[in-house]
Amino acid sequence: MALPLILYGKDAYKDVNAFYLMGGAFLVPGNVTPEAEANFYADPIAADSVLEKEKNIYLFPLNVTNKAIIRPETINFIANNTQSPFKDLIKPAYDYYYEAYQKLVPGIQGAPLHDVLVLSVLTNPDLVKYVKRRVRIEQFGKAKGKSIADFRPKPEQEVPETLDDNIAMELDVERFVIDFMEVFLSQENQK
Repeated sequence: MALPLILYGKDAYKDVNAFYLMGGAFLVPGNVTPEAEANFYADPIAADSVLEKEKNIYLFPLNVTNKAIIRPETINFIANNTQSPFKDLIKPAYDYYYEAYQKLVPGIQGAPLHDVLVLSVLTNPDLVKYVKRRVRIEQFGKAKGKSIADFRPKPEQEVPETLDDNIAMELDVERFVIDFMEVFLSQENQK
C-alpha cells in the first residue's frame, strides 16, 4: 500500500473511502517479538507511512484478532454439512493452521482467523467496537514494528477530531463464529 503513495503522492488513493488493515498489537504482546505484530514488523516504514498519510483507517490488531477463534468442532460441522466446492480444502487448511497455533500457544482451543475477521467486518461492521487514536509504527531498533497509540484516559472533549485511525478494541466473538458458519453453509455459496 505504501508504494503507490511514494509513486503518486496524496492522489494515490483519492477514490478509496476507507482502509481495513490487519496489523499491530495494542495492550498485548506481539507475535514475532515481544512488542511487534508480524505484518507491521515485516515493513514498519511502509506501515507507518500509510498510517501517517491516509485517513479513515480501520485497524484490526492482535488484541482483537486473537479472539477471532474458530474451534475444530465448528470446522468439522462445516466440513460435514457444506456443499461448497471448497469442501475438501476447508478442514485440511484449518488443521494446518490450528496445529501451528497449538505449538505456538499450548492449550489453545482453536485457531484465530486474523484476516478472516477483517473480511467479516466488511459485511458486518458492528462486530467490533473501535477507539479513535493516532497510530504510529516504530521503524527501527529493538521495538521495530511496534504499534504505538496513546491510551491514557482523557475527557471526550480532549480527543482531537483529526484522529483518523479507528482501532478495533472489542469483538463480538459469538456473532463472528455465527457469521463464519453462515458463509460456509449458505445455499448461495454451495454452487
